[in-house]
Amino acid sequence: MTNFLARARYALPFAALAMAIPAVAQAAPGVTDSRVALRAGPGSDYPRVVTLNRNTRVNIHGCIRRYDWCDVTARGIRGWVPADEVMLRYQGRPVRVREYGPRVSLPTLSFTFDTYWTDNYRRSNFYRDRDRYRQVWSRDQDRDGVPNQFDRDRDGDGIRNDRDRNPNNPRDSRVDRDLDNDGIRNSRDRDSDGDGVANVRDRNPNNPRDSRVDRDLDNDGVRNNRDKDRDGDGVRNRNDPAPNNPRRDR
Repeated sequence: MTNFLARARYALPFAALAMAIPAVAQAAPGVTDSRVALRAGPGSDYPRVVTLNRNTRVNIHGCIRRYDWCDVTARGIRGWVPADEVMLRYQGRPVRVREYGPRVSLPTLSFTFDTYWTDNYRRSNFYRDRDRYRQVWSRDQDRDGVPNQFDRDRDGDGIRNDRDRNPNNPRDSRVDRDLDNDGIRNSRDRDSDGDGVANVRDRNPNNPRDSRVDRDLDNDGVRNNRDKDRDGDGVRNRNDPAPNNPRRDR
């Protein structure tokens, strides 16, 4: 009985979508999976246009990159909903757009604030506040329609913020690894190799097998392996016959 009810949950709204094809060229038919706000942009900071009930039919025009939010039309009203809240039919069964959007070739869209609002919301009450809401869009570094505070990849270089060595620079796509698997990325980890010696004192901060302390012989604030004059006698290490002894510089 439980399985029957689970299958019947989407039976009625999807009956009209039976001819949906796996690959989607333009707008794709779908339904909402729960009661959800249709918003005037791809993010919860944008104003609510209308509330859609569960199982409301929508036409999906496309989604922003990574399929976090989708641009839809419901009952003639245009707006954005989270991709997790929209279902479409794929190979005879309902699936979430967030997971299956790339598989069915849903278009990826960009969001341009002024164009979208002028085309769709000129008669809406919140249109008078467009200058305030435009600031939400202006805080979108990679212009993918998702404000920085909600964007999992702020600089749009294809690497998630929590794994990006420099999440604010699209030209730096190096992955920020977690060498010691402690859940803290190397760039934020005070002991990146997990050998118990803080990076600033570690002779080799990227080798857990080398836990030798990198001392500061002359107490000048620069650790020995980075100090060009370790013993502080005024003679550079490469010219100093005794670079670790300030009393022997002959």
